[in-house]
Amino acid sequence: MSATSPAPPRRPRTGLKVLRHGPVQWRLLAPVAPAARPPGHSARAAGVWLWTGGSKDWRDEGAVTPVRYRTDRCGSGGRWAFAAADTVESAWKIAGNPLVVLSEQQLIDCSTE
Repeated sequence: MSATSPAPPRRPRTGLKVLRHGPVQWRLLAPVAPAARPPGHSARAAGVWLWTGGSKDWRDEGAVTPVRYRTDRCGSGGRWAFAAADTVESAWKIAGNPLVVLSEQQLIDCSTE
């Protein structure tokens, strides 16, 4: 029997580091080349940095597809597919890939046949 108290439970490691620099906040997500790091960060802090402070208009970066005519043939239950497709399109472009237009119809099939 031990006279010492048990060790406190360890916090789970999520791999997410948050750095704050005044109003600017970056989140470290995954390893990448040193050129992708914010200025002033050492090689030990290399990673994918996500800007989480302030605001940014992704239309200026070409990361948003044009608005498409949305016929909600499935009623209000199909709106999630439009939001999901738009989100994935933008995330794909922001990650450094070419902008693509995804099909909402492939996400949800409202055929009654």
